[in-house]
Amino acid sequence: MTKIIVKPLITGLLLLLTMASGCQGTIQTPTTASFKKDEITLKTLTDEILTTAEDKISIEKYVLLLSKSVVPSTDIELQSMRLSNMADILRKRIGDETDPNKIIETINKYLFEETKFDTPNVTKEEGTTFKHALLPYVLDGREGNCVGLGMIYLCLAERLKLPVFGVSIPRHFFLRYDNGKNRINIDPTEKGKNISDNDYLKKFAPLVKDIDTAVKDEMLKNLSRKEVLGGYIGNGIVHKFIDEPYDFKSAVEYNGYALQLFPNSELLHSKQGEYLMQLADDTDNPEYEKQATKELIIAHQLYPYSVGTMGFLALSYYFAKDYKNSTKMFDELFQKFTWDDVLERFESEMTHYIELIHKDALIKTNK
Repeated sequence: MTKIIVKPLITGLLLLLTMASGCQGTIQTPTTASFKKDEITLKTLTDEILTTAEDKISIEKYVLLLSKSVVPSTDIELQSMRLSNMADILRKRIGDETDPNKIIETINKYLFEETKFDTPNVTKEEGTTFKHALLPYVLDGREGNCVGLGMIYLCLAERLKLPVFGVSIPRHFFLRYDNGKNRINIDPTEKGKNISDNDYLKKFAPLVKDIDTAVKDEMLKNLSRKEVLGGYIGNGIVHKFIDEPYDFKSAVEYNGYALQLFPNSELLHSKQGEYLMQLADDTDNPEYEKQATKELIIAHQLYPYSVGTMGFLALSYYFAKDYKNSTKMFDELFQKFTWDDVLERFESEMTHYIELIHKDALIKTNK
């Protein structure tokens, strides 16, 4: 296999998003007793979640257990107690209030102004790490990305029995209060601001903004609890293995568990393709290349407007010596996006590499 420097790209290109879930129904409020486990592994937890009825799944319980599976020092009881105390404060402040806007305002003021949970002060180049996504770290440091801050909001809503859901869009996830009558978006990285669906699409998915398609409807739906937990694994836990030191074999394994819970996630399929490409590069195993292409094809079918997915799929075809499909995918990429769009998603070194590969694929296709 022709070598490609994928690691810098993966570090900058793996975009946090996907996830979220409803916290409504007959679910029991978590207690410390519900966290007792003799063995905590990602596989056993995934198997348990898959076989548990949706309305019996506790987001808080499983997020903390999943976190402990990769960070054994996690004190589940302590973190659960913190969330319980926060929920008690909010429960008293909300009281008998039934106006959704006032309830959300109360939560936002407490979470983002009083307790000062916020996004980390990092540059785009630095990016966030898995510690900004994992709930225990976010509770400790009070800094998180959309995943980490969103999980705190969802856990509190779960304890307060509020109909708050999460919504997955490319490169971001936000929350939504939805009781069937009132539908209010809540952005955890904007101090709970209500941003309209159209404004989200304009920013994160401009090519589908004005198109009423199945892709748009799927993108804006409320996710299930199983999907949110799959997103938490793929967009939080897995990042432990793509921050240095790199461990792409574990990334592929753990992201596989995420996909079991969230099989229709374009982002998770795209990431799996990227991890497999890197693993193929590290091991010179052509089977990983084949698997990477399959995952990227699925991702592209689920969401045909991703710069990252299209770029990696074009490269994957190229390394498989399928120059015709590689050229075709590159052409589609540059028809849908400007060069500035590509530069925004890929690091400059990788963008130059893509340009060279594109030219070479075109030459070989015409031979």
